[in-house]
Amino acid sequence: MAAAALISCNDDSNATQKMADSKAKAAQPKDSTVVTTNNNYNDIALFLAGYMPQKDSALINLTKDSVWVRHAKKLNDGFARIEENRFSKMRAWRDTELKAANSSGIKTLYYPFSGPDILNGYILFPNCENYILIALEPAGKIKDMPKMKKPDFAKYIYHLDKSMNDIFVRSYFITSAMSGDFSKWSVDGNLPVMMVFLARTQNTITNIKRIAIADDGSLKEFNLNDAIPENYISKGVRIDFVNKDQPSVTKHVYYYSMNMADEEYQHMFGLDKNKGFLTWINKQGDFISYMKAASYINHYGFLSNSRKIVFDRSKYHLQDDSGIGYSFFDKKVWKFNLYGAYSHPIRDFGKLYEKDLELAYKKDSANVKPVPFKLGYHYSSVMNMLLATKK
Repeated sequence: MAAAALISCNDDSNATQKMADSKAKAAQPKDSTVVTTNNNYNDIALFLAGYMPQKDSALINLTKDSVWVRHAKKLNDGFARIEENRFSKMRAWRDTELKAANSSGIKTLYYPFSGPDILNGYILFPNCENYILIALEPAGKIKDMPKMKKPDFAKYIYHLDKSMNDIFVRSYFITSAMSGDFSKWSVDGNLPVMMVFLARTQNTITNIKRIAIADDGSLKEFNLNDAIPENYISKGVRIDFVNKDQPSVTKHVYYYSMNMADEEYQHMFGLDKNKGFLTWINKQGDFISYMKAASYINHYGFLSNSRKIVFDRSKYHLQDDSGIGYSFFDKKVWKFNLYGAYSHPIRDFGKLYEKDLELAYKKDSANVKPVPFKLGYHYSSVMNMLLATKK
């Protein structure tokens, strides 16, 4: 598995992003990261999420466009359905089954193989302040929508809507579809989708920066319209935001586009040579980790560094069966809570059936609790979840 390189910003995004930078005002959150309040970025998030931006926003006239009106209705209807059918049930389940993790005081969620899915990560672990997401796709950029020609704007919103279909139905993004919907000719990366998800979870974006990790493990930041030098292996964006229920606490999404395999793949360095990221991640202290719809990639031997990060740093690890193979867990170190029912992996990964996990479900059948919602690959069949807690 590998990551595509980040796309440098094109000319059509410079005006929006320069205007955003000019409006930024300094603010100091509780942690050591300095963020700025940037109303323009939040207006873009609101607009993309189907909400009205501020009245003085450059986007306000586009809210009269029939393309945006249909987009807003689709998102309102779609999120209303999944609020009733999925999110409300996830919160109720979270408040009982993830109570220990969410009240542990741990402030970091590590969510590799996530795509842009801050949505489910935030709903399950709302008390975290740092969300580390890692995926193949580039972060991309924000397009200057007020300056787009009408057909280009309609195409952009079409691809954004199309990408939302997978979340409304499956709760995850299909990798093959993302190569089209998230290409630089359409939505252009995962950043716009993450902005939608943060707005739809009642968060206000205060700033966005490009980030990269140096070889010594230090984090470097750049303006959003800057191109990151090619010598950095781990590159992405940091989104700073606050929630309406905790307006004094600035939180952060760290999104990295990178290769999580041990060795090089498609000209991208693997973790064996990405010492900068390994140094940085090991400075983040204890964290909660989460995997969903993760392509069963951590069932293979060439993801040893990926598993080691979880085993070394996590105090709690939540996953479905597409995460880390059950056989890799040291049963002397971890205790398990099993949920739902284990069933055969979906067709594309049918050879990765775990007999030891099936046996664990049978042995612990008296304690296995149901999962009241559908999430991940088993959205149309039998759902399973595993919560591993370090002893």
